[in-house]
Amino acid sequence: VEKLKQLATTSKTTAICTIHQPSRDIFETFDKVVVMAGGRICFEGHTRASVSYFNYSHLLKPKHEALLAINPAEAILECVGDDAAAAGDAWKNHRDQRDEDTKTPPGASAAKDAATSPEASGEASSSDEVDDDDAAKRKRSSQPPPAKRVATRAQRGSAMPWIFGRSMTNTWRSVGFLQIRVSAFTAFFIAILFWRGQNTQRRGSLLLGAYFLSAIFTGVFTVNSTVTLVPSEVPTLRREYYNGLYTVAEYLAARLAVAALVQAAAVLTYCVVFFPLIHRGGDGGDAQPMFAHFYGALVMLGWIAQLIGIFIGSVAPNQTVATIAVSPAVVPALMCAGYFFNKNDLTKGVQNVIYPFWYLSYLRYTFYILVVNEFRGGRFDVCDGEDYCPFNTYSDHPNHPVDHDVVPRDYLDIPQGTVLPWYYFIQLGFLSGLFLMVYVAIKRVTLKSD
Repeated sequence: VEKLKQLATTSKTTAICTIHQPSRDIFETFDKVVVMAGGRICFEGHTRASVSYFNYSHLLKPKHEALLAINPAEAILECVGDDAAAAGDAWKNHRDQRDEDTKTPPGASAAKDAATSPEASGEASSSDEVDDDDAAKRKRSSQPPPAKRVATRAQRGSAMPWIFGRSMTNTWRSVGFLQIRVSAFTAFFIAILFWRGQNTQRRGSLLLGAYFLSAIFTGVFTVNSTVTLVPSEVPTLRREYYNGLYTVAEYLAARLAVAALVQAAAVLTYCVVFFPLIHRGGDGGDAQPMFAHFYGALVMLGWIAQLIGIFIGSVAPNQTVATIAVSPAVVPALMCAGYFFNKNDLTKGVQNVIYPFWYLSYLRYTFYILVVNEFRGGRFDVCDGEDYCPFNTYSDHPNHPVDHDVVPRDYLDIPQGTVLPWYYFIQLGFLSGLFLMVYVAIKRVTLKSD
């Protein structure tokens, strides 16, 4: 309740709660209360005036007075529970009397007040707060209804820190810590298969599989872990957006900033575990695999996957549909990632069919960066023919050492000159386009009134 009041105060909104048998501290946290019993309103006004009203109306009995100092809420609830009809009638009479006073001429009202006031009879004026509250209500009721409240930019700006904090809390509790743990475990499981392996063509072929699995894990698992974030926040998002607390852009800024930080931490965990185990460097080459390229390619892939997951969650009607929609969304990108086949090996008719999926495969660009980063320098050990030698067919001298760059150049037909750094700009293009799609989806679909 304290957190709810803090949120209502910060965001300048009204929070309405239904509560039974509150403690003294919780009861005093509320600004106003409505006491109901038997389907009737027994009190409505400021919390601090509730006890005064029940004392003034002589509804509290001696057995209730003992509870009054311990827990006023419990004393009031027992009071109205003993005789709900009497409590309801007393409140109705109180309101009728107050309404009658407002219709009396000022002079007559003053004389009546002098004759019947609690001070004249020797009683304390314990209902002043109730009457003041009711007078304020009558004044408001005589005025036209206020226009829909729209938060100012300053108010929205002051609310941004708690929007960011709430997004961080929700993300960390739902997927954040799990994603980091799974990243560490998966990195160790994949990398241990290549622990200090030989610099052979067999190991080079297996490295392709390891990097492809890294791209799949980062690009597919992340989509699955983020696709339910927006559906789980739809009720809160709609309510706060239509109350004017923030714009769609401000919500996305907080939500995506949190998602980016969590993803960067998860990818860093994966790379720190995976890269030292699998990295052997070039064998006599000028270029060595760089951790920066490995981390940069995977973290941008993770951000792209997050936006894909958020987009799917934004257009899906519920979490179940969003989860089911992941497979048809990522399978084409997975098949056209450049590991299973090369488009130049296919017939012209098949190429025309897969071209859109080939160039839209966000996994392929990351996979190519990882491959070029690993195989852009050095040579494999001489393959004696008894071992697995998939790259010898691309060399004029099979008995000589084969350069590492035969893998991206000939085996996968990767345009090495355009991969680094240009594929990073393609990834930035994916991020920009997906951000625009997510913005439109949330504004036009998620926030659409039911």
